[in-house]
Amino acid sequence: MNSLVCYGLRGGVGTTSVVAALGFALHELQQRVLLIDWGAGNMLGLHFNCPLPDVSTTHAPELDNRIWQVLPDLHVLTGPAPDDMEQLQDWLATQQQGSQPYNWVLFDAATACRASILQDSLPDARSLAITNVDAASHVLVHRHMDTSSVPLLVNRFIPESKLQNDLLTVWRHRDQPAVVPVILHRDESWDEALAHKLPVGLYRPQSQAAHEAKSLAIWCLAQEEARD
Repeated sequence: MNSLVCYGLRGGVGTTSVVAALGFALHELQQRVLLIDWGAGNMLGLHFNCPLPDVSTTHAPELDNRIWQVLPDLHVLTGPAPDDMEQLQDWLATQQQGSQPYNWVLFDAATACRASILQDSLPDARSLAITNVDAASHVLVHRHMDTSSVPLLVNRFIPESKLQNDLLTVWRHRDQPAVVPVILHRDESWDEALAHKLPVGLYRPQSQAAHEAKSLAIWCLAQEEARD
């Protein structure tokens, strides 16, 4: 089982949309995928038309009662995130011992703080930091680069923007961490897909966004093959 923890360097960079799109793209590449909502907003299920979790209750349903089959071999575990990490570890181990184990488990961790909790409990998991290219993110990217080797995924890139091109060039000239070679460009399809409660690859499979999400999925598969 390959585990990937995705988080944003700051809020509003599109982490949840990317996780949904990546999960669907991996599924299209014949992978059995589980998406886990670990974000405080509990919005991942919205991309798959899952019922929104009741965040007002202090007693969340058991994990088995919060898993939704979107398509065969594509499942979503809706939030809120369990407080007991051992419970999550045991539950994941049980899933992998079944007749149809998952090839990929993707976590929408939302923030670096929430991601660090997962990374401490799942030492074999890889991480992916998502960011936009702007002046505010530039400061955070340099802090991130000074303390982490987690690769950076650029989202909502506008190639006509001189500022974005200049900043991206600066980021790419740093040794660590690597900027993921797949760039996700600004595309109205991302917003339209969320409005239709669908991942972008299912909503508009011929869009630039869908093709880039599939390229990201191929890159993730290649990284795991190289790791093995």
